[in-house]
Amino acid sequence: MSLDPVLLPEEEELARLKARLSDLEEELADEELNLVTLRRQLAEFELRYLAVVGRRMAELDRIEAEIAAVLALLRPSSQANEEAEQTSHRAQE
Repeated sequence: MSLDPVLLPEEEELARLKARLSDLEEELADEELNLVTLRRQLAEFELRYLAVVGRRMAELDRIEAEIAAVLALLRPSSQANEEAEQTSHRAQE
């Protein structure tokens, strides 16, 4: 028959805290993996977003530049010319 060693309260507390630390470390590892996964998914989304929306925004800028140029021709003024120049510059960016 073997006797279990009697632990001091401090030793029991230390064992409990070590077990809790181990649980927290495992949880942290899981959450870090989740974070890496989410960052990868976000990067993929950003690429798709830029491919779709970026192309459409460039097209919109080009169309706005054309509209501003036509308006500047139809009603010449310094403001219309300035707007045409600004939208043309934005479309080229």
